[in-house]
Amino acid sequence: NQLKKNLLDLSWIEASEVKRLWPGTIQINLIERKPVVIWNQTSLISERGDLFVAKGNKEMASLESFPKLDGPEGRHSLVWQNYLVMEKMLEPMNLKISKLTLSSRGSWEMILENNLKIVLGTRAVLPRLRSFVRAYDKLISQRPNEIAYIDLRYTSGMAVGWDTTPASPLGRGN
Repeated sequence: NQLKKNLLDLSWIEASEVKRLWPGTIQINLIERKPVVIWNQTSLISERGDLFVAKGNKEMASLESFPKLDGPEGRHSLVWQNYLVMEKMLEPMNLKISKLTLSSRGSWEMILENNLKIVLGTRAVLPRLRSFVRAYDKLISQRPNEIAYIDLRYTSGMAVGWDTTPASPLGRGN
């Protein structure tokens, strides 16, 4: 029992099973937590939504390409649940969230993998994101590499901020 408890104290272990096989063998089965996002640059969230801490900077560095979620302490579950819903909503456009932030005053903001910043505000966040999803094809067909941000905090529309820097032949952000 003590060995099992000690194994569960390791941050990367989700479950453990320890069996004693007579005469002198111990069989140990471990289930490792699988991180899927980084929380507040110091912790990880597993595919089951469990928050855990990687013990070393080396472990965190190997996960640098993972999506990042940020928010107030104790709010990781809310941010994680919204991340899952928002990812599902963006999936038909082949868009992925690179960073999702909940500010201390309750305002939501995301950055997509293509560096597009989306400001969602504090209220009606998911309906506002649905509006973006419905308008996405028209927005992108206009000038896809020139959009810097989209502000969805308006009750009857959205604001589009245009990138005024000269376009790179390699595409946006290069």
